Amino acid sequence: ISNFIASFITFLLLLTVIIKNNSFSYNKELIGELKRFSLPYLPAALASMAVQVINIPIMQYLTDVKTVGIYNANYKLGIFMMLVVSMFEYAWRPFFLNNAKEPDAKALFAKVLTIFIGAASVIFILLSFTIEDLIKIPFGSRGYIIGQKYWEGIYIVPIILLAYMFLGVYTNLLAGIYIEKKTKYLPFITGLGAAINIVCGFTLIPVIGMIGGAIAVFMSYLSMAIYIYAVSQKFYPVKYETGKILMLMVLNLIAFALFYVDFSLHIPIYLSIIIALILCTISVSISGLWKAKMLFAKKRISNSNIPPPEPPTIIEI
Repeated sequence: ISNFIASFITFLLLLTVIIKNNSFSYNKELIGELKRFSLPYLPAALASMAVQVINIPIMQYLTDVKTVGIYNANYKLGIFMMLVVSMFEYAWRPFFLNNAKEPDAKALFAKVLTIFIGAASVIFILLSFTIEDLIKIPFGSRGYIIGQKYWEGIYIVPIILLAYMFLGVYTNLLAGIYIEKKTKYLPFITGLGAAINIVCGFTLIPVIGMIGGAIAVFMSYLSMAIYIYAVSQKFYPVKYETGKILMLMVLNLIAFALFYVDFSLHIPIYLSIIIALILCTISVSISGLWKAKMLFAKKRISNSNIPPPEPPTIIEI
């Protein structure tokens, strides 16, 4: 009900803008193109929802309510990376659409992927080395980020963070699909992710429990990123900075391994922070993260000097 009220109020606030900019002309060719572009989103959205939630009922079927509760509480700690991906997505879609026709668009898009992975790597590294201590910080009478009874599942958090990082990579690689209007591939890509999630869930959860559910989510987002890369490169080839991306992934694997060493040996927090800062510095250096603001500011200035396009001709029927 709250969501409905919020959406309805948003509609009312935008109603004057909608009426002001609305016309009753009909473009048959445009309507057909819109259908071909947008209809694949329905099955793709359903498959995306399955990727996000299907592991919970699978885990409940294969284990018990206690395991599901611990898993779900720690899974939600991935929100730190999910927020980064969500912010990136809101900025990325209008950005690549505005710059798609620029002569250096592909080089720019390649750099954006490197910068995103660099920023996501910093978040991943910092959280991997501190999450075990962050959850133990009391918030007054409200207790902790998650209750003490759920702390035993903290070991799945780095896997979920990495999974959301690859969701961000998938979001970045959507640019080629949008620009070339190849959305018909999206149901197959997200469907593959959902299928892998289900197969890995039923295969791994009975053997290794909660961590099997986290790996299933990671494998689904990883497969989606790989598949969309293959499709996007076929229709909109971009020369990505593969060397830098591989180096960043190696850093993440080092941080990932050190998390489990720390989880077993309980390294002092000051030593964990020192290691994290060293790895973050290397990540920033490789990705050129400090250049991001300057790069996008320069691009906005460049776009502002381009004269506006001629208004499109509307064929009225």
